[in-house]
Parts: sequence; structure tokens; C-alpha cells
Amino acid sequence: MVPISYGMTIGHIAGLLKELELKNVSTILLVGGFGECKLVQEAMKKAVGRRTVIVSVVLKEAVMFSHQPRLISSRRLKYAYG
Repeated sequence: MVPISYGMTIGHIAGLLKELELKNVSTILLVGGFGECKLVQEAMKKAVGRRTVIVSVVLKEAVMFSHQPRLISSRRLKYAYG
């Protein structure tokens, strides 16, 4: 069972996606604490049908780094973008 606040948010998003202006939305991006919750991920996937759901915690890490740069002592990326 999805907590009520998440359930209301997911229901709201599902309702918005039924509107004519948003019918062509094909991808949903979940970020941060909301996106990390497996329960929310599964409920969102079920609610949005065939649309792609992408989960990203990179944004959360970027915000943490901007507030506390010493929090991350090194970065190891196979590829860098930007």
C-alpha cells in the first residue's frame, strides 16, 4: 500500500496525463527521495501505463555536493558529460 501523500501525488500525475495537452508525454522522471522509494516507483509505473519511468538520484547528489563540496572526496566516471 502506498502512503497517502504519495498516493495522492501519483493520482494527481495520472490525472494530468489524461489531459489533452499532456497525452503525448512519454517519459516520467522521478528524482530524489520521492524517486528512491521502490514502493512509489512501482505505483508510478502502474499508474502511468506504457510510459517510461526513469529514476534518478544523481540530481540529489548534485544538490548535496553544491551545499557540502567536501562531502565527495573523489569522482570516478567512465565517461564525463558536459
